[in-house]
Amino acid sequence: TMSITTTSTSNAWSPRSVTNTGNAFVWEATNAVIGTLTQTANVPTFDFSSNDGSPINITITSNDGFVGLTRFQVYTLDITAIDATAAVALDNFHVQANNISSIDISTLSDLTFFRASGNNISTLDITGNSLLNRLEVDNNSLTSSELDALVNQLDAFGGTDGILNLAGNQGITEAAQPGYDNLIDKGWTIDVDAPGPPVIATMSITTTSTSNAWSPRSVTNTGNAFVWEATNAVIGTLTQTANVPTFDFSSNDGSPINITITSNDGFVGLTRFQVYTLDITAIDATAAVALDNFHVQANNISSIDISTLSDLTFFRASGNNISTLDITGNSLLNRLEVDNNSLTSSELD
Repeated sequence: TMSITTTSTSNAWSPRSVTNTGNAFVWEATNAVIGTLTQTANVPTFDFSSNDGSPINITITSNDGFVGLTRFQVYTLDITAIDATAAVALDNFHVQANNISSIDISTLSDLTFFRASGNNISTLDITGNSLLNRLEVDNNSLTSSELDALVNQLDAFGGTDGILNLAGNQGITEAAQPGYDNLIDKGWTIDVDAPGPPVIATMSITTTSTSNAWSPRSVTNTGNAFVWEATNAVIGTLTQTANVPTFDFSSNDGSPINITITSNDGFVGLTRFQVYTLDITAIDATAAVALDNFHVQANNISSIDISTLSDLTFFRASGNNISTLDITGNSLLNRLEVDNNSLTSSELD
């Protein structure tokens, strides 16, 4: 069997592409809302429109061991979990643009093309996938050590003329050398630059939020994804690797939560950072020197330093308690919104 969990409410949920030369599969989809739906087909179509967003458990049963299943593409289907370890003949496996946090492809020794872009995957073992020639895991939550291991493992396999997409994760480091250069020499196309020495930089935020979905409003970052660590005595320590994480602070009692945002490329690609209406009491973004657009309005901030942000053109800090602001280092400012603060006449002048 194989299994899938989805929260879909589509009236036409269906795998995108399946190639199976063996016996047709039996698909069974079930939860308390939709009941149990069953189809015998390689590519079924289910009506999940009565679902309320609850997880639907789908079991796919083969009576010939999935011997003929070589292509399985189930992208953009609101999938939160998938187990395809029994489909050992798979050559082509696509799960991109879902909400998957972990996936096991270790048994898929025939796999040549794996696409899992746009999920929340934080770890991936490809040691059993020596035929991989196209690996797309961009825009996930993979750490530098995970990415370095992928590069070095693909190099060790010795394949040529492949494609490797890693952008939108934390970023590769010098530990991926000489693997990166070897792959390039062997004709591989890689969507991130060769690794250099890491440039570690941090930003910090303090919030008293009790939200169950605390998240930056908008972040534009073309560099490596950030590591966010949120901590206090009530919530413990929560960590995410992402440009735009979502934290559950609902257990907090209003105590200050200290959030550290770490970049291993010096925030070189961070141009937009909008964190308004998030119960923020303090923020330090002085390390994000490439910022062009910075919004912190409707918080509880009493002081803020933007003196290092020489590329800043739009700063919005309305509705805080700011009493002083130095813009002498912000010669490109074209839009400044600091209404409803505590700025004195001399500061405003």
